[in-house]
Amino acid sequence: MSFVLCALLSDKSPKISIESLFFELKEFFKNDNEFSLEFEKIPFKKNKNVLLKWVGWKTRVHYEEGIFVQSDSSEIQKNAGSDIAYDVSKIDKRVRVVFGSDDKKEYTNQIIHIISFLEDIEGVFLFDPQKNNFLKQ
Repeated sequence: MSFVLCALLSDKSPKISIESLFFELKEFFKNDNEFSLEFEKIPFKKNKNVLLKWVGWKTRVHYEEGIFVQSDSSEIQKNAGSDIAYDVSKIDKRVRVVFGSDDKKEYTNQIIHIISFLEDIEGVFLFDPQKNNFLKQ
C-alpha cells in the first residue's frame, strides 16, 4: 500500500524549489547504483514533480505552495497541532512525498533514507496524514 508524508516548511526552512529538490536528491543518493531520478509531468497537473526510481519501485516528490497548502496546514493544526509546540496553521509551503507500495518491505532502507533526507531540512515538520500525526524528530 502506498503512503504519503508531508514536510511542512516553516519560515526557518531554506528556499526550496522542485529543481533544488531534484539536485539535492541526486546528490543524496549518488552512491546508490540502482537509483535514478527524473522530472515528471503528470497530465492535467500544473507543476512537475521528481520521480525517484529503483528497480521495481518508485516514489514521487512534489513541491507545493500557496493557499491550498496553507488550508491543509490549518486543518493539520486543528487535528494534530497538540503533537508539536509550533503553530503550523500558516505554513504555505511543503514537500509532499508519495511513496510507492512496498508490501514485501523490499525498499524499507530507501524509505528510511528519504525520511532522513526530509528530516534534515531545517525548520521542517514531518506530518503523516494517514495517522494524522507528526513524526517525532
